[in-house]
Amino acid sequence: MTYDKAKALLGDRIFITPYVSAQDAKALSRAKGLLVTLAGAQSAALAAAAKVPAIDLPQARWTESSGIVLSLPVFGPPRSGGFQEAVSWKPSPIREGTAIRMDPASGAVELPDPGRQTFLLRLEEAMNAYDRGSGAEPLALWVEAQLKGNASAPQKRELVSALKLELSRRKSSGTLQDGEEARLMKAFAE
Repeated sequence: MTYDKAKALLGDRIFITPYVSAQDAKALSRAKGLLVTLAGAQSAALAAAAKVPAIDLPQARWTESSGIVLSLPVFGPPRSGGFQEAVSWKPSPIREGTAIRMDPASGAVELPDPGRQTFLLRLEEAMNAYDRGSGAEPLALWVEAQLKGNASAPQKRELVSALKLELSRRKSSGTLQDGEEARLMKAFAE
């Protein structure tokens, strides 16, 4: 993610800003998503025109020194049935470059733990290399190396699931060739 409009213009990042205006339209068209703290009709219209997912986080605080600060729950010990209750809230700033996931349908924003952030950033880099024309073979080799590595079984399943989602998006947009899909699916099966 980025707070910097110039970095959003480079593409492949979620743009976080208090609000957007018409001057942000080009950055939005290159961004992967938009998070705002003061959404309005203009923010919604600009995000829709740019065809990027957008989430309004009115409960977040905006600070000039650290950007957006979310209040995240601190959970108490598990109760019967595994239920955990939030016992307090901890302010958590989102720093430039932090890996985040957003689900616009539910309005959810996820801040993965540091280990998952590394995984998600590596996945993002691999997909960016593919999108820039490196082709299916380097991506397939990367996938095979990840699956043969020391990641846990749940991490491997998450990798395959995330990659299949990314590939289905590219197939529906016409940027994934049939031969490439076959090679990548073979890498998943190994």
